[in-house]
Amino acid sequence: MNRVANNSLFSSSLFRYGRRLISYTKVSSEADLEKVVKASDQKPQVVYCHAEWCGPCRQLGPLLEKLIEDTQGKIELVKVDVDQAASVADKLQVVAVPTVFYYHKGKQMDQFVGALGENQVKNFLQKAIHSTS
Repeated sequence: MNRVANNSLFSSSLFRYGRRLISYTKVSSEADLEKVVKASDQKPQVVYCHAEWCGPCRQLGPLLEKLIEDTQGKIELVKVDVDQAASVADKLQVVAVPTVFYYHKGKQMDQFVGALGENQVKNFLQKAIHSTS
């Protein structure tokens, strides 16, 4: 699993969105997923399941990255490529991509399937942020 340093348990990984660098965790095994679930004790973890060949994923991915970056660290982004991490996708019971979940306090709290509009994604992320209150 890869993640931006900041004294965390994970190794570095950055994605360039426009001029900004977006940090995220890449999950490639069930053990990585367990670390993400544990990390949700500290802050919500938004798990984005996608595939390279998926057109709606190419629309949702950059939007999700931008909106999570706008939360200024209140949420962590986690990416699962369902083709490269099929066992993780199976464990999460992903049947279509894109699928987005959020975890808080070790539990899956909510999810959506498909490329939603910006306002719907913002509302989803706000729900994740407010789950910490």
